[in-house]
Amino acid sequence: MKYVRLLKSNKLGLKVKAGFSWNNIGKVVDSEGGEYQLKKVNDREVRLTGTNQNHVLPMELALSLVDIYDKQGNLVNDRKDYY
Repeated sequence: MKYVRLLKSNKLGLKVKAGFSWNNIGKVVDSEGGEYQLKKVNDREVRLTGTNQNHVLPMELALSLVDIYDKQGNLVNDRKDYY
């Protein structure tokens, strides 16, 4: 999560694909292959937890850092869409 400070200054918009459901998250992976859990805190923030990581981040920032797959293995959030 070394990109957190760098990306906080960027203006990002949500680009999550249609059909995304917080109850259907299967796997969350960062650019280095680290796996995380992602939970919605409120309408603007999410909690991203992993090995030695526990961050509450603005939703737009967190979604720009990770790829999210649903329980069926479909990519529902591609971090590359934010760059």
